[in-house]
Amino acid sequence: MIYHIYWGTAGNAGLYLDEIYQVLNNAGYKQKVFVSYYYPFDYGEKVFFKRTEMEHCRYKGLVRKLLQAIEFVIALARILTLAYKDKPSIVNYSYVNRGNALLFYFLKCIKSISHCKLVITCHDVIPVIEKVELYKKEIAIKKRIFSLADYYLVHTNASKDDLKTMFGAREEQVLMHLFPLMDLSKMDKSSEVVNPKYDFLYIGHMRPEKGIHILVEAWNEFHRSYPEARLCIAGNPNYYKQYLAEREEWCAKNGIDLKLGFISDEDYIRIVKSSRCVVFPYTGGTNSGVISTVVSLGRDVITSDLGMFANNPFVPKENMFRTGSVESLIEILKDYQLGKLVSDSLLRIEKYRLVFGEQVRSAYAIANH
Repeated sequence: MIYHIYWGTAGNAGLYLDEIYQVLNNAGYKQKVFVSYYYPFDYGEKVFFKRTEMEHCRYKGLVRKLLQAIEFVIALARILTLAYKDKPSIVNYSYVNRGNALLFYFLKCIKSISHCKLVITCHDVIPVIEKVELYKKEIAIKKRIFSLADYYLVHTNASKDDLKTMFGAREEQVLMHLFPLMDLSKMDKSSEVVNPKYDFLYIGHMRPEKGIHILVEAWNEFHRSYPEARLCIAGNPNYYKQYLAEREEWCAKNGIDLKLGFISDEDYIRIVKSSRCVVFPYTGGTNSGVISTVVSLGRDVITSDLGMFANNPFVPKENMFRTGSVESLIEILKDYQLGKLVSDSLLRIEKYRLVFGEQVRSAYAIANH
């Protein structure tokens, strides 16, 4: 039996695990998934964060953090109880956010009571943390937790190299398969055909490395040539809150619709379907499942040429601009508006699923050996 433990699976995020689950299920593996209470599918042990999941929580600040810690401990205890009975042969823990001593001892304990092979799926091998002290602290606990793994699972060659360089992982310990297709069509409850009202869209959390300023600067020039074009910037403004607030009036006059704040799963689907092309002006990052949510709804993408996009089979090379270059993005926007860029997302999805399935089966066959 395989255990999958991934608390970050509420709503759309649950699509990640479902793709893996379905491949292994079709291959005959017995599995249990330990997921968010708000996992969007009708199977699984929904043990994480019933009361403190962000979208469904009435508590704020310290109170929410304390309740969340209690819920986390209860969930881990439930998993250990079942592991003692089931004796899973493989336990896959998805490492997201930050580690702590509790997680270290939990994984050590589950290995001890089940005699399993521990696979740690490494989301962001190198933590994205700006403060130096917090970064050092996370690297230290990560090294302790990673030392427990029999195998590491990653989705890119860059992550594989980081594991070897920073954490001393051996070649034979690193398993790899493509990032799962985040197929939003599984969650699209509306049969309504939407006529796109936006030519371009940015959607998502606006952390510093998301490059919103690059998109806005490029739009300033692009919109002079194509004044009828429309852009939507949607999501939690975070780092860019003041930046966009200062430009709110300018945006309204220059074809930019701001939808700032939390975006629900239903709103996410509706906004993406309302757009022709989604722009990813990122200046940093190692993984992004957002690309596949967009192409699964039949929408085009434009991205920077970061490694994670250059190696992404959903992104046509012609649709990339030089990372951080406003001028390069302007040219790509113009090419798309003129119909010069390719649009073959559905064909790319079909090919991707075939390769993804082969790689997932291969990775778990090695771990199960």
